[in-house]
Amino acid sequence: MPLFVIVLLLSIGLIRLPGMTLKGFVIFGKILSALGVMGILFQGLDVILGIKVIPTLVPFTDTVYLAGKITPILTGAYPLMEVINRLLKRRFEKTGRVLGVNAHAISAIIGNLASNLLVFGDLQNMDKKGKVLCSSLAVSAAFVLGGQFAYVATVEPSMVGPSFLSKCISGIICILIIFYFPRRKRIPSDVPPENMRNSKYLIKFSGESEDIQTKSL
Repeated sequence: MPLFVIVLLLSIGLIRLPGMTLKGFVIFGKILSALGVMGILFQGLDVILGIKVIPTLVPFTDTVYLAGKITPILTGAYPLMEVINRLLKRRFEKTGRVLGVNAHAISAIIGNLASNLLVFGDLQNMDKKGKVLCSSLAVSAAFVLGGQFAYVATVEPSMVGPSFLSKCISGIICILIIFYFPRRKRIPSDVPPENMRNSKYLIKFSGESEDIQTKSL
């Protein structure tokens, strides 16, 4: 229940106060990075000097073991995606035309199953609809067969099934929302003020760019 409340508040923040919410995300990310650096420092003090700053700190051997199980999965992610892209490039292009995105977005969706780093590394080559689709999946359905899968399998093997299923369901929901959510009406910034009352603008995705259709009232 608390997690649902947090998600609801973040959703409201992104809709009502996007600038402030994004700044909060940046600050939160910096805090996490700082905590990670501190954790490495504390582990170093424990291993090298035998100084245990935090009594309940996870042993270094357990940390290395976990990272060691995750690393082989992620190490092959980029080479695997390059092979898939070369072998299935034409099929990706056909699938992309059906979904309204380019081949880079289709390959990123598949790569996202291993790591969302593959999505953000190729984001500049995607069309606008592909960016939205891949970014949403990079949050909800990432690492289905990657690092998080290995982590869950190591820490709590009984939760592998529920974790896999929940990610797949959330990914499907994201796709349905993106493809069937009603299009939002916007007023582009370059519209003259005198035309704002007489016209309404509908921005929709169409391949590589956004087409602006003008409808008179």
